[in-house]
Amino acid sequence: MVKKTLSAIIAVLLAAAVLASCAKAEKASSAQKQTKSETSPIPQAVTVPQETNSVEQVLASMTTEEKIEQMIMPSIRYNDNGDREYVTKITDDIRRSLKKHSYAGVDILLMPVTTYTTEGFRQMDKYIRELANLTDKGEIPIKAVDAAVTRILTLKDNNGLLDTYESSDIEERVEKAVSFVGSGTNHDKEWELTERGITLVKNESALPLTNSDEKTVVLVPYDEEITSINYAVNKLTADGKLPSGAAVEVYSYNNKTAKKVLPLIKGADNVIFVSEIYSADGLKNDVSYMADALTERAHANGARFIVMSASLPYDAARFQSSDAIMLAYMPCSMSSDPTGKETEIEQYGPNISAALYMMFSEDDAPSAKLPVDIPELDSTYSFTDSILYERGFGLTYE
Repeated sequence: MVKKTLSAIIAVLLAAAVLASCAKAEKASSAQKQTKSETSPIPQAVTVPQETNSVEQVLASMTTEEKIEQMIMPSIRYNDNGDREYVTKITDDIRRSLKKHSYAGVDILLMPVTTYTTEGFRQMDKYIRELANLTDKGEIPIKAVDAAVTRILTLKDNNGLLDTYESSDIEERVEKAVSFVGSGTNHDKEWELTERGITLVKNESALPLTNSDEKTVVLVPYDEEITSINYAVNKLTADGKLPSGAAVEVYSYNNKTAKKVLPLIKGADNVIFVSEIYSADGLKNDVSYMADALTERAHANGARFIVMSASLPYDAARFQSSDAIMLAYMPCSMSSDPTGKETEIEQYGPNISAALYMMFSEDDAPSAKLPVDIPELDSTYSFTDSILYERGFGLTYE
């Protein structure tokens, strides 16, 4: 049960990773280690024939490796213990899995590899070459590959991604791309898509937070996520959706004990606890027990205790004493406030910001459904075979 559920959440994280594309710990590590000479190579794009942009012509012009490149998506993989790991070698088990997926008509193959280092790209190239060799040998049917790539190219064609460029000047094309990628328009669409993925699984008349003159304390796991919370509050204020007289305070509980965090919620009407669980061990660590103490104190003070799950959603089963649980799925933060910037905005994760925004906005009620089953926990906070929240479950504001 644990293995299946932990594997299934990869699909959720991928959806958010496409929007935000960051891994906090890995990014920090690579930033320290990577020098200018180690800059990750840019993957070469498939050349589209200038005389046509038809899917058939593009497919006919591609090598086997180029076809496989279309099917690969960098991803995150978790082992049976819920710990992140990466593929460094294609084993017999992986080969068998790839063959089964191909015969089953799967279009996108997930490649658990880091994309922040040159070595990561080398591993991806190796992965692609081996898949291409298996295809050329007939172990992976070329018809299945062609069918998958045709579907992928058709999707791109329907969205204008196979259109021929008006100019052959590469500098002009790069300038055009830079003016749009990471632009305000881009991030507006990103925000919209993120809101559509936020899932509410518990709400005992706690959300939305529309009462006037209330104090809300938000507790985040890391200092850099304070910017994400402030951005959401500023956006709520600018959009006229923050209740009159409402005050929002945000603190990081990173490396703090419950004794130091508990005083921070004094006088709060609402406490929002941002939880980031990356493995089953996180369900029974000091942070989770601190959340228990915060829940008890908040309720004793007559305050609502709300959990925002910002990573793997299985902590929804852990915090059943809370008044509401909202799933954001991706804890990527902001390096700076993007407000007012129209171009050259650094990549950031909107999930935490969007979830907080929705907690206060009755007009932005959650509508998403769970993509995985959330199992119940026993008295030791270990997974059981019983399901607490079924896949497809999701609440909205009434």
